[in-house]
Amino acid sequence: VEQCPRCGWIHHHRLGTSGQGRCPSCGLSLQVAGPLWLGELHDPEFLHGMKTHLDPWFDPKDAERIAQKLRVMAGEVGFPPYFLDIGDACDRLDIGTPGTRAVVKALQDRGYRAAPSSFTGRGVKTDAPYEVFLEVLRDLAP
Repeated sequence: VEQCPRCGWIHHHRLGTSGQGRCPSCGLSLQVAGPLWLGELHDPEFLHGMKTHLDPWFDPKDAERIAQKLRVMAGEVGFPPYFLDIGDACDRLDIGTPGTRAVVKALQDRGYRAAPSSFTGRGVKTDAPYEVFLEVLRDLAP
């Protein structure tokens, strides 16, 4: 995974293939992390099985909280293993931070796949280009 420390642009590629080296957005040298797992993080059948077995084991309030987390995890299937951090990107842009649901909906309204991240409430997984993600943030900034 390569990420720009200045603007946050992010890209991933398979081990042994050529990376970008420089950020196509601002030209800065990219920071590299890895090798990292780039496959699916969650198995939908396993998540479903976990959800169906919550009721007898947990208090209803806890079971609903866990079920919600499992739904978010199931929504991440098919996305890269990393997420885009809304708060971090808004800090870089020096704008107010819109809500995660609004960002996900705006990306979907533009025809991209998008889902909240299970790693943080301010994270989004999407197939939208990074520049589109930033445009959405600018459009939604309070």
